[in-house]
Amino acid sequence: MISGSKKNVKILIVCHKAGIMGHSDSYLPIHAGRALAKEELGILGDDSGDNISIKNPIYCELTAMYWAWKNLKGVDVIGLAHYRRYFDFHHQCRGVFQPVKHFGFNSFDSVDLSIPPAIIDQIQDGTALVASKQWFAQPLFRYYGKSNLADLIAIEEAIKSGQQRYVEAYNHVVGSRGCMSPYNMFIMTWRDFDAYCSWLFAVFSQAERAIGRSPSPPRPRCFGYIAEFLLNVYLYAHKFHLLHNDIIYFGDQRSYADRNLFKRIGHRLWAQIVVPLFRKHRQIEVVLH
Repeated sequence: MISGSKKNVKILIVCHKAGIMGHSDSYLPIHAGRALAKEELGILGDDSGDNISIKNPIYCELTAMYWAWKNLKGVDVIGLAHYRRYFDFHHQCRGVFQPVKHFGFNSFDSVDLSIPPAIIDQIQDGTALVASKQWFAQPLFRYYGKSNLADLIAIEEAIKSGQQRYVEAYNHVVGSRGCMSPYNMFIMTWRDFDAYCSWLFAVFSQAERAIGRSPSPPRPRCFGYIAEFLLNVYLYAHKFHLLHNDIIYFGDQRSYADRNLFKRIGHRLWAQIVVPLFRKHRQIEVVLH
């Protein structure tokens, strides 16, 4: 095994407008949706080589992820973060039941975003680092499906036509749980990343064809949102060993839920106890060929 200090590590910092960006050899800022952008950010774009940059309105950060999958070479460990969201490797802002920690924009240069070699050493086969879980007051299928059920059904049909393991994982993660690791943020080996992208974009390709036949257009950013819980589905289906890491969010505003400790605790208990027991679940079944 190559030690963490010697591996070629690339963490995509997905940007769609000018903002703060991680700056080290391990961080790679990339302009998502550059093919449609009106503003030039002066960084690498996702519109060269094999790309789906033009699909950014529904794929969001996934157009940058697709570009990396198809065009980066010689990478050992790959990850994804956002120009405002980074993994908190050094526990710089502790909080009870608070998986996202807020810093002001002017704090960026004082926050340590370096990736410890010990973390990279743990990204082995079957191991991935993801965002700490967030908890919702309803199962994930209701969280998304209430806005546009047609997109979700297209995804479910694509999953049902695949392997049984993904149907079982979908039913567990999306159909009956109210928690997930959000933001499409991860760090994993390139081999695991390659396998994940092969599955994810195949599901989206099939769903996209079905949505194209529908009279209703896809919801803006729909695949970006859906990918958040599909990452959790894939990791569960393959029984990954997971490392959960809190998130640093750079912004000058915080929600009421972030400020209120008792609301955070109550929300989590509701999601852990009430959602699995009493909320309506959704189960899909594999299509027999």
